[in-house]
Amino acid sequence: MSMEIQDIQLSHAALAVNDVEEIESFYARFLGFQKCYNFKIDAERSNSIFGINKEIEVIVIENQALRMEVFALEETPARVQHLCFEMKLNQQWLQQAESSPYWQSSFKNSSGNQTVFLKDQCGNLFEIKGV
Repeated sequence: MSMEIQDIQLSHAALAVNDVEEIESFYARFLGFQKCYNFKIDAERSNSIFGINKEIEVIVIENQALRMEVFALEETPARVQHLCFEMKLNQQWLQQAESSPYWQSSFKNSSGNQTVFLKDQCGNLFEIKGV
């Protein structure tokens, strides 16, 4: 059974690099991305979402068309790579998502909006930000 989804849009893509110099040498030079800001994901949240039990530095980069979160990791496991969508979340959607086999994790972000992580049966990870 599908749910009615309204106003969904791509927020960002997330990739991992094991050398942050790649941001300048590749992403900026060849794709036109610029560094916007950095943030850290604490070990507890990183473990609950990605199965990586350590703090992760994330560098946010943007160009005219896309925002990306670049995860700085010594190793670059595919499990941090994900797409993020923004959409209106309602209680019915949240209940169905939480009781599904796709459910990974959920938390309220700094703006007080719900953020949900789902993983499809093929292992693709999706972040859904409530707006």
